[in-house]
Amino acid sequence: MPGPAKRAAITLTLTDSGYFDIRGLVVGFEQAIQRFEAAQGPGLSKASAPRDRAREALFEALNWASSIELLLRTGPSARGGDHSWETNLSASEADIVDAITHARGAVHHQWWSAMGLHVVPSGAGKPPSNTWIWIRLPPRTNRNDPDGRQAYERTLKGRPVIEAINVLRKVFGDELARNPLPERLYITTA
Repeated sequence: MPGPAKRAAITLTLTDSGYFDIRGLVVGFEQAIQRFEAAQGPGLSKASAPRDRAREALFEALNWASSIELLLRTGPSARGGDHSWETNLSASEADIVDAITHARGAVHHQWWSAMGLHVVPSGAGKPPSNTWIWIRLPPRTNRNDPDGRQAYERTLKGRPVIEAINVLRKVFGDELARNPLPERLYITTA
């Protein structure tokens, strides 16, 4: 029986303060998305190991995104915090950020309760398709955030999760371009 697949080792050297800055968080976010995309594809069934890898990478990416949003909103500028960062977003980008922030608070990082895998069997010469979609939030939460819930209903519910992830990729990339930090994070792969 073959052993587990070997993965490239990643070494992160933390900033002088011992905390990740915005670049380190975005690197983690992007790497999780890449693992999610690599695990997606034809043959993904509801009982497959690739499905589990895709789900784990997706949930990891969403948790990285939550950390990035929190750092941007409340973190020190030396680590990439920008308390007015959302003013640079379009209305639709801000809605998606608000919706995901609300979802995180509503499900308490238990993302599986807010999404499901939509599997379309193959047919008419097409391979099966597999799409993680936002399905629901708990009906009652500890958060009094009607705007966030409305943003979720308007921008996420019933839609593919990767659409929101791609918006976050753009938003976080734009923020990195606006907010250059001194080089203090080194990433190596082996």
